Amino acid sequence: MEYDLFNPEHAFILGMSAEIGEFQTRTQSLKSITNRINRAKRNIPTSGKLPFGRTFDKETGEWGLDPKKHKKIQRAAEQYLSGESIVNIAKILGMNFTNLWKILNHRSGTEWVCRFRNKSANVDETVNIQIPRLLDEETIRAIKEQAAANKTYERGVIKHKYLLSRLVFCKHCGYALMAQTNHNGKQYFRHPRHRKNECTVKNWVPSEPLGKAVLLQIFQMFGDVKRIEKAIQKATPDLSKIEKLRNELSDLKEMQGQTIQQRERLIKKVANGVLTEEEVTSQMQPIRDRLTEIQDRMDGIEPQLENQPDPNQSKSYFQGHMNGNGK
Repeated sequence: MEYDLFNPEHAFILGMSAEIGEFQTRTQSLKSITNRINRAKRNIPTSGKLPFGRTFDKETGEWGLDPKKHKKIQRAAEQYLSGESIVNIAKILGMNFTNLWKILNHRSGTEWVCRFRNKSANVDETVNIQIPRLLDEETIRAIKEQAAANKTYERGVIKHKYLLSRLVFCKHCGYALMAQTNHNGKQYFRHPRHRKNECTVKNWVPSEPLGKAVLLQIFQMFGDVKRIEKAIQKATPDLSKIEKLRNELSDLKEMQGQTIQQRERLIKKVANGVLTEEEVTSQMQPIRDRLTEIQDRMDGIEPQLENQPDPNQSKSYFQGHMNGNGK
């Protein structure tokens, strides 16, 4: 039937229909979010995609790990802690670097934080779902410490040269001390001003005597054969590390082959007229970047496997030089 909006009875019917519809919608919405919260409390995924590298068996209700993705994150963590750029690591692994950064810092532990919000139902609840970890707690802590350290040094070009530039840290607060040269030419290390977390230690450390003390320790170390041997043993990679490098090199060659095949398939599509010039340009550049990063990483690994230091030869070399037999 047709409704007359100026008829009180018709307006009443339409108003009641709208209220009933709103009631049904809010009731279903509340039931839905309540059900999702209850499922999450039973450790069942109910919101969004699964965390990276994790799997869930609906039949058994058990969580698991994706072996390939798990291996990717472990390798990314090792490379980041060794000083590699997170951007380059992500290109090699074929991942978005922002997503990789979030995974390493916040999503590699045993908790998946799920927040359920519904303003109309006045619901705002957070549930922690227990999931298998991708990295051990020590590695996660080391990544966060490395990230914090990266904010305190390796910044830009310095105006004055300092022997220990960007290498002096405060024992109390952990921040890197800033180098400064006064108008009279004397150099110091001090805390930067207006930091978020101010340190109670305000002493300025003279650069010259500190540098002399460090150099003295270095000269004493190189004059001590036993200490040199310990340093060589510490610097010599163990068999497990060598094996990891070999496995990584093998995986890199496999990824390189897959990326080359991807490039070849793209070239065939161009030859067949399937893709336009703009589409080819947008898809080819990421492939080139990934191949470049993979090759750079392979070039860095191969010399490490070819030239392993021999502790016995190093010991004979240093003993000969300490005894005056070397030049």
